Amino acid sequence: MSFQKLFKAAGIVMLAIVAQVSFAQTKTVTGKVTDSKDGSGMPGVTVSVKGGSTAVQTKADGTFSINVPANATTLVFTSVLSSTLGS
Repeated sequence: MSFQKLFKAAGIVMLAIVAQVSFAQTKTVTGKVTDSKDGSGMPGVTVSVKGGSTAVQTKADGTFSINVPANATTLVFTSVLSSTLGS
């Protein structure tokens, strides 16, 4: 194989690797889920990427940090509220 063909083949392989890395990039989103009534942090809320499989739960103070694909546009927040019914 000539040097020119080898150089061209190596260039194609490098381009493929760069393309894979660019598609695999993620970003970290951080935040805090708070109660609209008193502003206190809400623990145990599930934060996930819409249409994705990555999810985290908020900490005791309501904060979270989640790694999402760079092209993600929507986070979904889910919480199950429990209450005690008096008799």
